[in-house]
Amino acid sequence: MEKFDPQEYRDDLAVALKNKRSEGVVGRDEAKIILEKKRKTKKYKLAEKTHNLDREKLLMEKKIESLPSYKTYEVVSNIKNLEDFFMKLQELGMRCDIWKKDELLNQVRFDEYKKYILVSVSVEDMEKAAQEFEGSDGEYSLDDVVYLAHKLGFDKCPAEAGLLLRLQNKNIPGLNEREVLVGMDPIRDSSEFRFEHILSLTHDDKALGINDVNIDDTGIGGVFTFPQESVFVFMKEAQK
Repeated sequence: MEKFDPQEYRDDLAVALKNKRSEGVVGRDEAKIILEKKRKTKKYKLAEKTHNLDREKLLMEKKIESLPSYKTYEVVSNIKNLEDFFMKLQELGMRCDIWKKDELLNQVRFDEYKKYILVSVSVEDMEKAAQEFEGSDGEYSLDDVVYLAHKLGFDKCPAEAGLLLRLQNKNIPGLNEREVLVGMDPIRDSSEFRFEHILSLTHDDKALGINDVNIDDTGIGGVFTFPQESVFVFMKEAQK
């Protein structure tokens, strides 16, 4: 596809103006008429549209990067299996407070990608950047949070990436500097009610650790919600 280049447009305008002048016609209006005919072609209009979309994407990226809570991380896959994860966690002096940890984490697929580029950002900042849910009561379901992330170009975070982030990064700003939630597909337990859980990266006075949040723990018919100051981790990029 032909790429729209504003500088090329200006150059074309200068050439057209020069040609018109050589023909004895002086003025930019006549030169612009020639260019407008070119710009009406399907190929050129499509290239210009692509250029405008790229520009909007760049502006959105700059807007996201300026958010107060926004931070990026690069983590590399180095976990062979669940036993390897627990061993590394113990070596680092970190805690695992996940309910039924073996059952839940056995569902995690390890070494899905070689490297992850992750972002952490608060729900409040995502809402401001995406300009969605204005006037809400400040409480968001997991679906709401994932929707905001998608609007900003982020994907759900594989559970493995959340575990890697815990092992490879000790300084992760979160909810009151105590918790960061992993924006992931929930993992179901084997209880009678098949509750859904997501992972959380925790920090208290004693140690760094990893925990889970039961997002079905709301009573009958309820929807688990997160306050707007909650910080989530999402995936920006993954490499095989």
